[in-house]
Amino acid sequence: MTTTTSLNFEMLRHKWPEVADLGALAERYVYNDPDTSLVKQRNMIELIVRWLYREERLPQGYRPNLFDLIKGDTFTSVIPAAVVEKLDILRQYGNKAAHGEKCNSKQSVWLLRECWLISSWLYVRYDNGNQSECGVFQTPPAEAVDTSADALKIKQQELDRALYELKAAEEKQISILRELQFEKREGRRV
Repeated sequence: MTTTTSLNFEMLRHKWPEVADLGALAERYVYNDPDTSLVKQRNMIELIVRWLYREERLPQGYRPNLFDLIKGDTFTSVIPAAVVEKLDILRQYGNKAAHGEKCNSKQSVWLLRECWLISSWLYVRYDNGNQSECGVFQTPPAEAVDTSADALKIKQQELDRALYELKAAEEKQISILRELQFEKREGRRV
């Protein structure tokens, strides 16, 4: 993924550069392609949730999906309820966008702000950051919309690529979990 400067997520760049990049892309598409913006936002929170599971050493279970991870008892016992609620709403809207349900830029901007709030919490809680370093949420400036057939084709390709990246990340996590479970079983037999 190429590095793109973000209005709202740069505080994450040194510890979570992939999350910052996804935030920048979500900002970029917030008006011109709110569906892609929401998919990027969902990708962001999935990376955050999976990182939180590793950081907090929480059990993930077999083939965990984002719903199970966010709603898991162990997760909800260590993560503030307000954060869990925001993560879940982002998951829901991101899934809808990924599966063809249209959303508008007003929803995308609202949810981008929710992503920023989660990111600010993450930065303060897990990177010893200061809330003032997060600044205030900046609504991305509106850009001219290119609705030509070529532009729409490119947007569809980007959405398809985002879905592919999400699936690849899920498969990688599953592979890691299987390997860890195998190592755990083998360790018990010795």
